[in-house]
Amino acid sequence: GAYGTGADPVIDGSDLQTGWIAEGGFYTKTLIVDTTETPGNVSVNGTMLNFNEAGALASGEYEIETNGKVNIYTDPSGKTVRVSRRYFGVHGSAVSYVKVENLHIRQASMHGISFENSHNITVSNCVIEMCGGAFIYGTSIHAGNGIEFGNSCTDCTAENCTIRNIFDSGVTAQTYSSNESASDI
Repeated sequence: GAYGTGADPVIDGSDLQTGWIAEGGFYTKTLIVDTTETPGNVSVNGTMLNFNEAGALASGEYEIETNGKVNIYTDPSGKTVRVSRRYFGVHGSAVSYVKVENLHIRQASMHGISFENSHNITVSNCVIEMCGGAFIYGTSIHAGNGIEFGNSCTDCTAENCTIRNIFDSGVTAQTYSSNESASDI
């Protein structure tokens, strides 16, 4: 977390994207999709676009195809277009007694803060925004939460956080198979 004085540290999971190609009324760019990063949400001049997977793009919308092709309706000329690339702002697996505090996390492609199979985790006084929208690698499912306590997490707390513009849930406990159980979240 933050220490000393000044603004909270920012963890930004996005990259500036240039070189968009006009194609049939929208603009497109193909990005790498692999097990470490995949495109998620899109922002233009600091404002998150709306996700569309139902059909034709409209003003202020984006879509991501499973091959990593990102399509936006907004003309990117002269604008700052950022696409989330890294799955997590903060991620921990099989850890205990961790406190994450006083961070500003934005535009992670999956989850802003994610812990799995972890115990006694506290997330406090963080700002988590514009996270989610990525494909779960190897599927066609889009997902993303602000804070996720996954699999067999126990004794985890989120307190005094500001969470906004999240693809799925602000804070969630998730289990991925029947032999896992999250408790005391």
